[in-house]
Amino acid sequence: RGLGDVYKRQSLSAFSELLNQFGASALDLLNYSDSRDTSRCKLAGLVVFDCLLDVNDDIRPERRFEIANHLCKILENDKLPLSTIEIVLRTAADAVGHFVRIASRTEVDHFGGIAFQLALKLIADLRSETHRFAGALIMTQLSKNAPTFMFIRRQNIFSVIWDLVCDKSSKVRDAASDTLESSLKVISQRETMDEYLQQALIQINNGFNLSLIHI
Repeated sequence: RGLGDVYKRQSLSAFSELLNQFGASALDLLNYSDSRDTSRCKLAGLVVFDCLLDVNDDIRPERRFEIANHLCKILENDKLPLSTIEIVLRTAADAVGHFVRIASRTEVDHFGGIAFQLALKLIADLRSETHRFAGALIMTQLSKNAPTFMFIRRQNIFSVIWDLVCDKSSKVRDAASDTLESSLKVISQRETMDEYLQQALIQINNGFNLSLIHI
């Protein structure tokens, strides 16, 4: 029995070290700076991290939170134009959705709060198309994969969504429309839609009136 316990600990340590190596390789890919291959390398790193989210590590259970933090850093980065980094942002946001989908309630409450506040911060950055796009992606993934968490924050969502839907960037508007759809779906499963449909109709009417002014 004693030898079995020793062997088990050694096996767990060896497995955890292997995960360390995968994680380090993923981080190297995310930080690769050759402009010709930046997106492809970042995508490769994100795929590795996304796969690691499904692997339990008894030695370092905090690994998943570390990966989630790296995902947030990718989504905060607006050094590259949206046209160049769009697929990277979408992949990072998908991985955020993956994390909250498989996370425990405690993990969702902790990381979900971080991701939600990040989304609000990015959406509020009127100077950055990339930030507002990324913020909408995060909101959408949280709504799809942590609906109970997002339902509690529905007022916060609808305090920013209409401005986002009317953004000057078509990319941001498209991303915001996905956020609106997923948010309305969260609400429709839990309470009456009357208030939110009225808000939507008001926004549509305002949009028509604005269009008529510019004709």
